[in-house]
Amino acid sequence: MKYIRWTNDKVRYLIENYKEKTALELAQELGGTKWGIQKKLRRIGIKKGHDFTTLQTRTRRLKSINNIKVKLFNNLDIKELGFAHFICGFVAGEGTFTKHITNKKTGTISFTFRISLADDDHTILEEIKNFFNIGNIQDYPPRKDGWKGQSSYYISSIPKLVNIIIPFFDKFGFYSARKQKQYDIWKDVLTNYYKDKWIASVS
Repeated sequence: MKYIRWTNDKVRYLIENYKEKTALELAQELGGTKWGIQKKLRRIGIKKGHDFTTLQTRTRRLKSINNIKVKLFNNLDIKELGFAHFICGFVAGEGTFTKHITNKKTGTISFTFRISLADDDHTILEEIKNFFNIGNIQDYPPRKDGWKGQSSYYISSIPKLVNIIIPFFDKFGFYSARKQKQYDIWKDVLTNYYKDKWIASVS
């Protein structure tokens, strides 16, 4: 039986992804068993009503995720267009496009788009989430006395990244050459990694 050596990064990854992935997927990515994943979730106080769905339910959920339509952002009104450009400028300063090897033995890689701010700017993240209509916001307590807490808006679902986030940043791009380069490399790695896998929408 494989046991996961739980690090802070692995616990954070578990908390951020347990709603969108099954125990088996998380176990494969983190290098353990689905029972170990379930046990860790219980230990940190998370209880899923639909915990680790049956195969039939899981199949329906994957189908619904894969049916996400590609959003081209072609019919934005003036206000939405202005906010789209605001998002790009904001992400250039506060956003990240990351890839993380979750299991060295299998070479499993996870991909995330994230914006992290002090928790008193939580409202901005809510507005960005409402604009895209996808993603999650996680709040973290202050690390030290006198420090502010942190709020993080993130998306790690591959179909949502491919069908919504990538088309958005492909259309609007960045004025920052550094951020544009970071995004381009991240997108290329993501699409090359998944092009032969089950996500049929990647091309």
